[in-house]
Amino acid sequence: MQLYQFERIYSQMEKEFGKIKKGNEEAFGMLLLPMEGNALKIYRSNPSSNSRRLREAIALVLFDIKSCYTGEKYDLKSFLNKDNEKLEKALLMAFDPFTNEEIQKVIGKEMDLRELHDYYKVPVMCLLRIKESVDT
Repeated sequence: MQLYQFERIYSQMEKEFGKIKKGNEEAFGMLLLPMEGNALKIYRSNPSSNSRRLREAIALVLFDIKSCYTGEKYDLKSFLNKDNEKLEKALLMAFDPFTNEEIQKVIGKEMDLRELHDYYKVPVMCLLRIKESVDT
């Protein structure tokens, strides 16, 4: 995968899921706060996991999500490093049932691809909002 393809994930996911408009973040606080808090914890314990690495981690998480509901696999090895991998896992722990067993227990059932797509709508919107915040 080329850098151009890697960077396109943001616009592709925004077209598919939508985005949070500025000023409407409060309605998404129950998910935004854990995501941001997890990323901040990683940064504090590992300062090299900075905003640049967070931006990469968000793209990695978006590809993880896309592979869950499409079944496609993406070769992202060239974009992985120890700093963005820590952030990727921290972000996923806030909402992903395949990463966080506690969330899987709450959901309590296997989801088909359509249900997964619907489940990931709000997390994707939150990730895109965090990315927009990192960019500014």
